[in-house]
Amino acid sequence: MTQQQIDNIIERYPYTSTAALAAEFGLTIGGIYWIASRYGVKKTREYITETAKEAWRNGIHPAMRTQFKKGHIPANKGKNGAEYLSDESRKRMSKTQFKKGGIPHNHKEVGWERVSKDGYIEVKVAEPRTFRSKHRIIWEEANGPVAKGYNIQFKDGNRLNCTIENLYIISRSEQLRTENTLWARYPPEVQSAILAKAALTRQINKRLKEDNDE
Repeated sequence: MTQQQIDNIIERYPYTSTAALAAEFGLTIGGIYWIASRYGVKKTREYITETAKEAWRNGIHPAMRTQFKKGHIPANKGKNGAEYLSDESRKRMSKTQFKKGGIPHNHKEVGWERVSKDGYIEVKVAEPRTFRSKHRIIWEEANGPVAKGYNIQFKDGNRLNCTIENLYIISRSEQLRTENTLWARYPPEVQSAILAKAALTRQINKRLKEDNDE
């Protein structure tokens, strides 16, 4: 085989069927694999994905040989281990089985804290996995239950600072009007500049109107 033929195989191997290359160059599939391995070339991810999809559509994907067919009923359905496992198998499995009342190694006690994906501290308050926001717990311990329609917020904006001094209560309607608007998200100096510009614009418009009336 010439170097030009090898170069051709190397160039086309990433996106061409190995069987097709073998037939074209008079080699075995193993021979094509050897050349690819020798020169460090691999199939592209796109080629592998598309080939797998095509094999699945045509019913020839290797995974289909061991796939349960629709309507298949497992041999052990409705049976307990004693009915289909040998004594030796049951003894072997018992070494790694969870025992009744057993506690997983990653179990967390009530009182354990975590940080949620939204950045709030959550406290485990009951088994098995009941959590509540820490800042609400602290507020309620000091002030009682939070009325419906109200939220507990952080004065410094730091959701990890759950001291009672840093917390305040606000109605959701008030929060939406004063804190969750685009206006409220501007820093104070920008808000002042916007107000000043609005006042100046009103004065200019007033003067223009007076000039036009004259």
